[in-house]
Amino acid sequence: MKPLTETATEVWHELATHHAKPFETAQARIFAISAEGFSRMLVTGGDVYRALDQVTEYNLNADEIGIGVETCGWAAPVSEGKTAKQKRDNELAPSEHPKRRRCRLITLVNLDEQAGSALGFSDEPDEVITDAGQAKGSLADALITAMRTIIGKNN
Repeated sequence: MKPLTETATEVWHELATHHAKPFETAQARIFAISAEGFSRMLVTGGDVYRALDQVTEYNLNADEIGIGVETCGWAAPVSEGKTAKQKRDNELAPSEHPKRRRCRLITLVNLDEQAGSALGFSDEPDEVITDAGQAKGSLADALITAMRTIIGKNN
């Protein structure tokens, strides 16, 4: 089976074609994945966490290996510096940061609870950054929780 980062990158490019403006989507989309990539759309919603709560009502088909989420938002750099300005910048919401960048994120979790993601920025649409399971935070936690719930229902 190919790495989830490779699948995430392929899904990132495929789902971009579903939007007129891929970095301006208002709806988070939760979908099933197979070993080949995107399988089917499960839930869409304005709030990604509510959409993840709803996806737990679904079962995966025999050929599906996990679920994924597509969402857009803002990203901003985090500074390790100690100056007053750097501390203030780190406290800003990404959407208010002076160096903010519009982004689109695909994160996948498989039946083994392994994760992979692909992130792209509107100002560099050909560059996609991948992450092999190092993502931390509320979205990663919610996606893993949803996957665990689906797995529990299928057993």
